[in-house]
Amino acid sequence: MDPGKIHKVSTETKFKQPNKPDILYKYQPITEYSLGNLREGKLWSSFPKSFNDPFEFKHQVIGEPGQSDWDELYKNSDMISVVCLTEVPDDLLMWAHYANSHTGFCMAFNITTLTNKVGYINDYPILDFTKDKTNQILDWYRIIHTKSEHWQYEKEHRMIFIVGGETHRDYPGKITSIIFGAKMSEEHKTQIREILSDSVTYYQAELSTTSYEIRVVQI
Repeated sequence: MDPGKIHKVSTETKFKQPNKPDILYKYQPITEYSLGNLREGKLWSSFPKSFNDPFEFKHQVIGEPGQSDWDELYKNSDMISVVCLTEVPDDLLMWAHYANSHTGFCMAFNITTLTNKVGYINDYPILDFTKDKTNQILDWYRIIHTKSEHWQYEKEHRMIFIVGGETHRDYPGKITSIIFGAKMSEEHKTQIREILSDSVTYYQAELSTTSYEIRVVQI
């Protein structure tokens, strides 16, 4: 089974999730790379070994892998790259962690391509090699969309890419808006406006004056 077929099996209707949100978000720091990607209309897809969670893709195994293309993919996580998105544009921790302490920005997309929601559980998911190949792959696909319950505040969705050296990916849909971080400089706001002009709606993240919350206000 070649990697293309693996990906086709993993995205069959039986695994697609109902009631997905129309809009998903991507937090970004301000760097030359993030601004370059904004100019090119691309997102960076990351390899699992670069993730900040050492429990990524951890799982329990029943049986042993074989020698097929699918088994080789299972043995080599560097053949997989991921774009991480979220349902939430106003989370304090994600602004701090992924948007460089509120100095970055958050992109909103009208989703038109396949994404899958991450599930959050306490125990490692199971990959059962005694099942047929299709169900092994579906087990594996669940594993790469599963994290500890500690991360459930992120309400994450993922785009999964199989093999190839390409790490810059097309947007999952039309970019509709940009939220400027509460601590973003005016210089960086101007840079983003110069790149995107009037093609998106702009919002400002503001710190609440009465509670530990972020307010998102159109500007």
